[in-house]
Amino acid sequence: MLSRREVLFCVVLTLISQLAHGADNSSLSALTLEQQLNLDTLSEKTGSVPEIYLDPRHGTPIFIKAQDLNPIQASNNKASATDQQNKISQFLQNNSKLLKLNAPLQELELSKDMLDERNSRHITYQQIYAGLPVWGKSIKLHLNAQGQLYLYNGRLLPSPTAVSSLPHITLEQARAAISHDLKLNSLNFKDLDFTEA
Repeated sequence: MLSRREVLFCVVLTLISQLAHGADNSSLSALTLEQQLNLDTLSEKTGSVPEIYLDPRHGTPIFIKAQDLNPIQASNNKASATDQQNKISQFLQNNSKLLKLNAPLQELELSKDMLDERNSRHITYQQIYAGLPVWGKSIKLHLNAQGQLYLYNGRLLPSPTAVSSLPHITLEQARAAISHDLKLNSLNFKDLDFTEA
């Protein structure tokens, strides 16, 4: 018979194991079958279950972490920028079902590529639809100095379908709505440029 202390020790070890493997994330129960199959494939590839958290509203990942999310060999010992970009493109393509994107390489546009003082690379992608940026929807992918893709974070919408990118109101209607919402009697829009540079 186990003592109370031994039982407590076993419970703590189990909880630590679950935390280390992302099993504490109750939102994983919200994964679709396609997402779960994609996560299973990713887990096989990485050799462990990545730590993952989902956006409760859209079911898209907001955080994925593992030692290397896409373990592919670089063309030499040190991964070049091209190797790293290929690694990211492959990760996005291979995990499109998990990310709920139909065509990630067409729906994500590179917006920032930064190398920090530790030679870690941080790459930001903006989600786009019909050539327009999707407001507030971007992701960052992080690679360490060895070129290992260790972290994905950000927010995306599932691939939009049947959404019109054409404006539903005129420029004058937009100006009137702004004036009304801001409770302005008159607003001189002549000084403001609403056209894209």
